[in-house]
Formats: sequence, structure tokens, C-alpha cells
Amino acid sequence: MRLEIRDAEWRLTRLDHTSDGGQLLSCTGLSELVRGREAQFLTRLEDDIRILDPATTELVDDLSQGHRAGLLTLATQLRDTTPTDNRIQLGHHAAMDALPFQLEPTRQALDQPRPRLLIADAVGLGKTWEAGILTSELIARGRIIFTLSKGLAGIDLPRKANKKELDQDIQYYIESPERTGSSKEYNLALGWEEVKEMTQDVVRKAYLDAPLPGVPEEKTIEYYASFTRPGSEKDDEQAWAIFEKESA
Repeated sequence: MRLEIRDAEWRLTRLDHTSDGGQLLSCTGLSELVRGREAQFLTRLEDDIRILDPATTELVDDLSQGHRAGLLTLATQLRDTTPTDNRIQLGHHAAMDALPFQLEPTRQALDQPRPRLLIADAVGLGKTWEAGILTSELIARGRIIFTLSKGLAGIDLPRKANKKELDQDIQYYIESPERTGSSKEYNLALGWEEVKEMTQDVVRKAYLDAPLPGVPEEKTIEYYASFTRPGSEKDDEQAWAIFEKESA
């Protein structure tokens, strides 16, 4: 459900009743100034809470010259929409004169469920452009995240356990022969500090997401041990070993 509170648009993620007969609304921001932020509102203290029902949408004429206002609104919504197909959406719109072959690595990567690509063109043919185009497309699809933190911190796993996440319908599960034999541990608050020493375990994070407005769905992220600190040289050695094995 989408709400308008304090002149901003929010998505309702949880509703709890309070002792004074009101409700506590847990929300995630949707409009520009509050997008991605978490907030809670007490209905007893808010003077104006409006439910944004699509059925009550009013259509108005766009009287701007050349329909500029309507076109700008549509362009903004399209830009904020996560691409769901394998077409190149924005990487080739940079300040560059992209050649057709420079788009080919991105096309190949987008066709793969888990992109694994080695770009090895000759000097001066635009490897940096190719990598930039691919990176921008993966970022737009939420398939790549930059982090300077070691291990899993910053990739949807906090540095330390935060019990407040349990109140936000975020739950962690562990499958660990070392810790629990063949059983599982449920409804935990976990962070990097709690899982970094695991060697053969699976950590799962379940949470509610709403890729479409007002249509929440449960998603799960899986982390497979062992968890090690990334190292560029070691990663390169492992990558080349794989390439050599597959090309042999």
C-alpha cells in the first residue's frame, strides 16, 4: 500500500497497533527526497495520511508546449525503472562514440545468468569503454554492488548483528553441520562478525521487497561459506586457472 505522509510518498511495509488505540506505520520512502529511507509514523500524531489508491487517479490535460511536462514525467519514470530484458539501455549513451563491437561484450554478459567474461582486445580498441558499458548496465539491474568492506559486509549483510532487523521482517537462517548437526537455525540476527569463520555452511537472508508498487514479495539471498577477504592477486590466479582449464 502506498501512502502520502508529510508531502512525501511512502510504501507501507508493516502496521502495528499501539496502546493508545492508534497504529504505528513502518514505511519505506518512494518519492525523491525520501527514497530508500525507513521511517515510522504514529497515526495519532499525523494530521494528514492519504492512501494513494490507483482507482482514484485523476487524468488531467498536459497544456505545456510540446507536452514537455508529460514527456519529462514519463522519461523520469522510465529512468527509475529497473530493466528486465537483456537489451543495452544506457551504457551507450555516455559521452562517447561507441562502435558496434564495443557493445558486444555487454550483450554477451546480459545473456548469461551469472556474467563471466574476459575482455582481451588489443591496445586502443576500447576495453575501458566496454567495461564501463557493462558495469553501468549491471548497476542499473542491481546485479553489481561496489563495496570497500571486507567479506560480505556492504553486500546486504551488516558488519554486526542488528536485532532491529527482525522487527523489519528481515530474517537470517543458518544451515551448519558444524553448529547444529543436520538441523537449522531460524529467525536470527546475523552480521559479518558472526559468520566470517564458517567453513561449510549456508547463510540465508529473507526479506520483503516490492519490485512493483504495492506488490511485496519475499526474496532470499544465499551466502555460501567459506567466507574470505577478497584479494586481487589471488582472485586473478583463480580466474586464470579456470580459463586455462576450460580452454585446454
